[in-house]
Amino acid sequence: MQIQVRKLRETLALLAPVIPSKTPLPILSNSYFGHGVAIATNLEVLVRIDLPEAEEPVLLHNKAVLDLLKNVPGDMVAEIFSARDQPVTIVCGAVKATYHREDPEEFPPVGGDEDPKVQFQIDGDKLVDGLSMAVQYAATETTRPVLNAVCFSIAEDKSEVVGADGFRLFIKELPIKLPPATILIPADTVHILEDMWRKAPKDIQPDLDAGIVGIALSKRMMGFGFNSGRMILTWGGITILSQLTQGTFPAYQQLIPSPPNRIKLFGPDLYQALRQVSKVATEGSGIVRLVWAEKQMQVSSKGENTSASTSFPLLEGAEGRIALNLSYLLQYFKDKAGIVEMATSTPSAPVLLLDGRSTVVIMPMYVQWEGDPPKSEAVTQAESIVAEVEDKTEPEQVPGVGQVEAGMVAEAEQAKAKTIAEGEQPKPKRKRKVKAKV
Repeated sequence: MQIQVRKLRETLALLAPVIPSKTPLPILSNSYFGHGVAIATNLEVLVRIDLPEAEEPVLLHNKAVLDLLKNVPGDMVAEIFSARDQPVTIVCGAVKATYHREDPEEFPPVGGDEDPKVQFQIDGDKLVDGLSMAVQYAATETTRPVLNAVCFSIAEDKSEVVGADGFRLFIKELPIKLPPATILIPADTVHILEDMWRKAPKDIQPDLDAGIVGIALSKRMMGFGFNSGRMILTWGGITILSQLTQGTFPAYQQLIPSPPNRIKLFGPDLYQALRQVSKVATEGSGIVRLVWAEKQMQVSSKGENTSASTSFPLLEGAEGRIALNLSYLLQYFKDKAGIVEMATSTPSAPVLLLDGRSTVVIMPMYVQWEGDPPKSEAVTQAESIVAEVEDKTEPEQVPGVGQVEAGMVAEAEQAKAKTIAEGEQPKPKRKRKVKAKV
């Protein structure tokens, strides 16, 4: 095989996120080149890139070859030789390297009659943007697989992407109109899609008379299709084939509160205030207290032997108070450049955040406020929250997917409420990939 170094390097870099860092199958550390395509898979996600130069099948160790090509001029031609019982040899001018040869026939089977077909053309920028925002709210622990995925709820008038981890809920509307259905896209798939969409060459084909503005505003389209177990996405010679998470997502619309007390603030003001008290908060329990009255909000935190506070003006608001997880607020307000509406009812009820682009619900943290009842009464209040959440998670028929599994978020909220009542801070857990055969 002969291929320009730059093109080979870019192809391997695009496939890199799919290569598993640890796997019981060493052959998955390779990318497959042959029959006009380059392929990588982790048995849950498969990525295929059209590559006419790839003729005779050969497996290339992705990381090793990328390391070799880092310092090779991109305009050079790489020659790749592979013969049975011989090492794989790559020659780039005076540079020559050999690698152990893996048999291409042992690479996992690619494609089949059961694979989904492309059914629709959708705005890829809108989908990827929504999924990349929602996945930040997906659960990282693996006890509830449906919460390790992003819910893509499709309807004829609008679609929604949803992420939830039991402590937070994220919802964003997308202007994608398709026949009703709901699919659960694994978080790992979303991360791979986001990386490839950002790195792959833009495949935009505007009208010839569109002009500069028209070209800038042209939609970047993506082929999309799915069946009961898999999803396919295609654009610009790239195909992603992914397993879908099985199960039913909680009836999230029923979990959105309607708090009566609403305030409006400038997002960067609160983000700056959070940063100012963050050091003390992280030394303590990771909790920040928000108290507001007369269009002024005070942000404070407490450590073991220290405390910090600051304040800033509100745009609208009456009186209220709430204690929330610092990291949740920092993540939410980091990129908020405009006005955010925050709605609350009591210090022990969920808070609703609206910025005009998405809806976010966050569970509060328990702290001892002045005039609060003793902790035993606080536990009773927390249990009442759980009962309220459980009442809102009755099964609901969702078009295209059948009965929604009741209580999925209710269980998570119950655990959260107990954590709140006990004054403990939930600790994030490390990600673990759940593998399934493509």
